[in-house]
Amino acid sequence: MNGANGANGMNGSWRNRVLVSFGLLAFLWFYLIARSLHERDIMWLQILFLAFAAHGALLLIVGAVGGRAVLPRDEAYRPFVSVLVPAKNEARVIEGTVRSLCALDYAGPDGAPHYEIIIIDDRSTDATPAILERLGAECLITVVRPEPDAAASKAGALAVGMRDARGEIIAVFDADARVAPDFLRRLVPTLAPPEVAAVQGRKLIANGAVNALTRVQADEYAVFQTLLQRGRALLRGFNCLVGSGLVVKRDRIDRVGGWNEAALTEDLDLTLRLQLAGWAVRYCEDAVVWEEAVSTWRALLKQRTRWTEGSLQILFGLLPEILRGRMAASVTADSGGAGAEVPSPHPMSIVRRIDALYFFSGALVLPITVLSGYLYALVSFVGQVTLSLTVPEPVLTTASVIFTSAALLGVVTEGPQHPLRAAGVLARFVPFSIYQMIVTPLALYRFTRSLWTGRIEWVKTEHAGSVVPVPHK
Repeated sequence: MNGANGANGMNGSWRNRVLVSFGLLAFLWFYLIARSLHERDIMWLQILFLAFAAHGALLLIVGAVGGRAVLPRDEAYRPFVSVLVPAKNEARVIEGTVRSLCALDYAGPDGAPHYEIIIIDDRSTDATPAILERLGAECLITVVRPEPDAAASKAGALAVGMRDARGEIIAVFDADARVAPDFLRRLVPTLAPPEVAAVQGRKLIANGAVNALTRVQADEYAVFQTLLQRGRALLRGFNCLVGSGLVVKRDRIDRVGGWNEAALTEDLDLTLRLQLAGWAVRYCEDAVVWEEAVSTWRALLKQRTRWTEGSLQILFGLLPEILRGRMAASVTADSGGAGAEVPSPHPMSIVRRIDALYFFSGALVLPITVLSGYLYALVSFVGQVTLSLTVPEPVLTTASVIFTSAALLGVVTEGPQHPLRAAGVLARFVPFSIYQMIVTPLALYRFTRSLWTGRIEWVKTEHAGSVVPVPHK
């Protein structure tokens, strides 16, 4: 699915669709602020805080005490796999990734390797092409390149790789990925049930020892992201693909219109379309993909801004479909966004729809809620206005205690088991999470600019080439 006019354009009809949703929600938000100032009551803000705190606490607690979700496995299910690796200026990391993937132990009935590796060299201007040429003489890899006018995005590169892919299963890895040799043998058998369209492996950080920033990202994935994915798996919520270490049935990608080349977060876009089409996306902790965390704040802000902007694209572009739980027949591949060829006969469950709304709106709602709170405080101070707290303060305090306790329980479960060390992990994660207060306004600016200009800019994650160990188990 193209999803773009030219290399980086936004289709007009899709742009209008997003503008309507964005405008309506923005109007609602400002209406609530104005109404609460007029009535001197911020109950809606308190209820919003309670709702997100309860949702987050539920996922963390279920993930911490529920144990790993066990997926059914069919060891006889051994389809041919096409491994796709988009690479743009990845000279610092690509060789280790290629060697890691070439060591995969995934064989067919005849004992020969039952997979292929396709590297999409996305117009690299560094030493990436030379490295790939050298590796091509040593490893069985295929290198393909987009046309000059192809979409400049990861999804665009994946669409190019799909043209040469022969596999019934598509596996996607980032250019800095490292996996154990048994990665595909662990993950692919969980794809066997017909209702399952894709399975995501567990993502962990391999360079956590570089500095304090990479350390806290390692905590983020090892503890919080793991617990959230596990909690969603146990509750049959909105499990999502995270861009690397995933396997998906090729025919499912085709039936929902292919990769959305205009998507800034192609993984989340595909996740939602697959589930709107009636299929399941599962999470498998037994297969781990190791990646490099960004080591500077500048790189982190760029990465997370793109993630947040991508979530906004999906939220405002497919909000009616999320509420309805199925893809509308009018939302097709040439709408400029995401679409399915055939609307789902089985809508997403209520639980999955609610969880998806929390997932896509959280990066926007929580920071804006905090900023709204600061606005109310400023108005109260300057205008000498008292704003009523309709929800009793003990309720808000209890909610904060429950959420903090859930987070601490999660750290004790997945991280350091000593309470003091676990508290230290939580203490350093809290100030780290404030980055979203910077990222959300930046993402909103970029999002509104893309709506104004009709142009979408995809910013890749910077890889520094930190030491990334290759796991053997």
